[in-house]
Amino acid sequence: MTSCYFIPPGQFFHWELSALRDAYEGAVWRPRERWHRAEQAHRQLGVDIESFGGEIEQERWDRLAQEDALDGEMRAVERTLELIRHAFTISLFHFWERWIVQEMRMELMYRKDVADPDKEKRLREMRYRHDRVVGFLRRHGLAPDPRGLRTLQLVANIAKHSGGHDDAELFMLRPDVFEERKLGTRGTIYELRLSDAFVDEMFGLVSSVGPSLARDDSAQPDGRS
Repeated sequence: MTSCYFIPPGQFFHWELSALRDAYEGAVWRPRERWHRAEQAHRQLGVDIESFGGEIEQERWDRLAQEDALDGEMRAVERTLELIRHAFTISLFHFWERWIVQEMRMELMYRKDVADPDKEKRLREMRYRHDRVVGFLRRHGLAPDPRGLRTLQLVANIAKHSGGHDDAELFMLRPDVFEERKLGTRGTIYELRLSDAFVDEMFGLVSSVGPSLARDDSAQPDGRS
């Protein structure tokens, strides 16, 4: 006979968030290892030349070729890591978006306003809106970070679509997630560049606005405390 277990919503939320975090760590582990190996080899080249005390012309060209190859390897790995950070930031926002919109729908569905003729329509059309999400969280006793939640939303939008008004708003909120790139006579552009620290920050942010595990631990499956 199959057993059926009640999983508190908070526990399920944090399980899924933890699984997403584990997937991210698994995705970045191998590229990080490649980068560190290339960086160590690059540093060892300089040590070898210094300890030798000099080099003939052919050795110098060989060393420069090796350095160029290692530089290229490190740049390629960093690009891979950047794509992974972008992809998982998008996934993290969509995980949060799906969960919070569903919670807002549930609240509307079970609200005792049976005379509301537009409830069904509003349930169908409910979408993620930053101001409504922050208001919902506050009504439920949480203290969300509006700036952080908006940052996560904007970064996910830019990582997917790029350009537009989101760039300007995000630059005002978090200029540190952009990298300046000069295009010669064509001027300067700013490209989205996400660090490991930023992704860690966003995972922590979503965890902080999720349901309380302590509250779920004291609840019964039928909703009684």
